Amino acid sequence: MSVICFDRFTDSHWQSCRTIKSNIKKSLNIASNDIEYLSISECEGSYRIQSLCEKIKNQNINKIIFLEHQYIPLEFICFFKKYKQFKTVDFYFFIYGDFTLNLNSWQSLAQNLIGCKVKLLVASHAQRKLVSKVVDGEIEVVPFPVDSTVFYYNEDERLAFRQRLGLSDEIIFYYSGRISEQKNVMNMIHSFLNIKKYYFKNAKLFISGNYDDIGKAFFGKKRLPGHYYQIFQEQLSEVDSEYLGDIQFFDFVPHEQTSLLYTVSDFYLSLSSFHDEDYGMSIGEALLSGLPALITDWGGYSSFVREDFKKYLQLVSVKLTSSGPAVKYNEVLKKFLLLHANSKSIDRNRFSQLCQSHFSIDSVAKRYNDLIFSSDIKNPLVGLGFWAEVINRYDDGNTEIFHNDDGITNFYKDMYNDYR
Repeated sequence: MSVICFDRFTDSHWQSCRTIKSNIKKSLNIASNDIEYLSISECEGSYRIQSLCEKIKNQNINKIIFLEHQYIPLEFICFFKKYKQFKTVDFYFFIYGDFTLNLNSWQSLAQNLIGCKVKLLVASHAQRKLVSKVVDGEIEVVPFPVDSTVFYYNEDERLAFRQRLGLSDEIIFYYSGRISEQKNVMNMIHSFLNIKKYYFKNAKLFISGNYDDIGKAFFGKKRLPGHYYQIFQEQLSEVDSEYLGDIQFFDFVPHEQTSLLYTVSDFYLSLSSFHDEDYGMSIGEALLSGLPALITDWGGYSSFVREDFKKYLQLVSVKLTSSGPAVKYNEVLKKFLLLHANSKSIDRNRFSQLCQSHFSIDSVAKRYNDLIFSSDIKNPLVGLGFWAEVINRYDDGNTEIFHNDDGITNFYKDMYNDYR
């Protein structure tokens, strides 16, 4: 068996995607030592593409993996169609959260691959539902792997770092991720304050991450550079000064320090309704750190629930409205009190080990071995989804496919009505 994995020349500007790609590579390399990595980009000339196709032909390559989220290999596939190996090679594509930003390109790619052996690898059941509405073919759910050498639970490290931070019996909530409009960070802060005011006076909230200006482009709401930071600071200034000292922001921190923040904390908190929350890397990291989580049921978040530890995750409902997804904030307090009760006797080390068995690099490597290296793709890609004609009318990145003057479009409603 000979396998080529195509990667991109340049790294993603998204930290989470850089981490995901690095971890996927580690899992792939555990699953097989027969992978050759080749760099490719959207700027390749015909000579370079032809040389890659010749390499595949001459080396009898039988499996091709496309790893990078920012590269859709349409030009390569169109060129490779001239070779007889095109119908015999197994193609594997990793799908990321930016799938819906490039619907036209993905659909064009799928159109050119109809009849070929193709498998799409997505990180959650919600993403599989969404992608299946665009492409009719084999779609497998495999979580993005988390590095258990970085994210784990250690009681001694917890005690030492809490002492270093001057903590004693405080209950620490932690949010790690982008400080973004669709991540609902300000509403999350107010939800935390309700918990603190009425139930746990000794609660504190730690937040680490960078600000972004994505806004709500899918709903026609865009932001200028630096605009959301300004809005967020204005909203934060309205928080009762009595409680501001209990909300601590950390600058963007490396994984090692993030791991310690998970370890010293008592609960992970995220109330995101981001339009393409296909997985939630920070949630995987929190779980491997043995941290119970209060999260929404939106997108890939709900896929973290497992029977053997479901009591340590509580999901807040998200309802799809005419203006987009809306978090049911009135559920937060009830769900947290249940999570708190369930977590009183938690063995965080045991919980961490259970999560490792589902989400670690080693456990995901076993799935890759089964799905990629120990079997062949049986069924060819069948065709396109119901919305093919609509998608064809919109270029990549044109958010008008998702919203109009009346709110979200029928296309958005159908794509996201069961995004959980």
